[in-house]
Amino acid sequence: MKILYVSPHGFREHTRSFTNYVLARAMARRGHKVIAYAAKLDDDASTETIDSVTIRRFPELIQMDPLAKKKDFLRFWPLAWKNLRSDKPDVVHLFHLSSPYNYHFFKAAHWMKIPVVLSEWGILHNDFLAATTDNPLKAEPTYGRVIKGAAQLLIRNNRYGDTWKGRLRNYCRHRVLYKSDKLLFLSAHNYPYLRSLNVPDDKIAFLRNPFDLSLAEVAREREAEWRTASRPWILFIGQLKLRKGFDLFIEAMPRLLREFPGATFFFICHNWKNNRHYDWVMKKVEELGISPHFRFLGSVSESEKWTLLESADVFVAPSRYEGFGLPLLEAMLVECPIVAADVVALTELVSHEHNGLLFPIEDIDAMTVQVARIIKDENLRERLVRNGSEYVKTHDVIVHIEEFERLYESVIEK
Repeated sequence: MKILYVSPHGFREHTRSFTNYVLARAMARRGHKVIAYAAKLDDDASTETIDSVTIRRFPELIQMDPLAKKKDFLRFWPLAWKNLRSDKPDVVHLFHLSSPYNYHFFKAAHWMKIPVVLSEWGILHNDFLAATTDNPLKAEPTYGRVIKGAAQLLIRNNRYGDTWKGRLRNYCRHRVLYKSDKLLFLSAHNYPYLRSLNVPDDKIAFLRNPFDLSLAEVAREREAEWRTASRPWILFIGQLKLRKGFDLFIEAMPRLLREFPGATFFFICHNWKNNRHYDWVMKKVEELGISPHFRFLGSVSESEKWTLLESADVFVAPSRYEGFGLPLLEAMLVECPIVAADVVALTELVSHEHNGLLFPIEDIDAMTVQVARIIKDENLRERLVRNGSEYVKTHDVIVHIEEFERLYESVIEK
């Protein structure tokens, strides 16, 4: 089988645990021909082979808004067509509903009669469906804003988009959603939303998110300055987006310091540069008087990430919404205890008092209590990490890879 994975932000060192990269490596190990399309940065080779996966990189994929200029949108058509015609995959697997170039690859594949699988972790990442992507669960989804047919492109109102670009973006995104041969979701919380969008049941598939248990087998960071920080270590990994709850975590820091005066709080974040929230974070930390206890690490190497996860006393996931929650599996893999918000997707991974502790969404006091419990109670900590170590094995890609093969085979045969 020849499989093409399309994910602009995947296939880099810091994304080795992402589903698209895990699947690509696993399929290649099983003897399939695997190709990946991803974004090209300045120093990247146009084509390279990593882990037996042929990766083609396109500078155009770094542009997050192909509709910013009409010529950019049109220029990518021949590029998508040319590469699909050259590579001739048996199946195309697209990732992220909001990926700006999915429509181009979908349309080219459709014309060539190549089946398409679309995956999304969280359907409410969609800004046409969520009233606010900062806190998608705060309000009912706006199903009426979704464009389902070309005729709606001509309707000029706020419902579908104020401008032709907004309406075209809406149309392209949801054309892929409704017309892909199979929608593969990795979290069950998406199902009610798909039903409300009138997606037929026979087009929807749910499989357990595959995880590579060998990922933590990297050399540990021994020289970093932060290794001398005082204990306990409390770790946050996530984007600087409000739905990740980083602001709630910062508000909890002074309360935790009253109980644990030596605590150090670590932030790992790959999207901090030119991020409007970064200045707020640094100013807030200064206002709270906790700067000596705060380590904003930004982007880190895989070695640093795994060293911190392995060394931290607690990993905190205070999200307002998650599509899945990959860092939780990473924490379980290296026996780092977890405190997480009681929110969809995360509750599919964490069972309260079994392999982690949960707290009500946006409840800073409850978050503080649960973090303190883990730091104080060694027996509780040992039970949580022991059960977490067992749970993460249920996501082992080796166990589940045949399910993905059967799904691909089913759309090819159809």
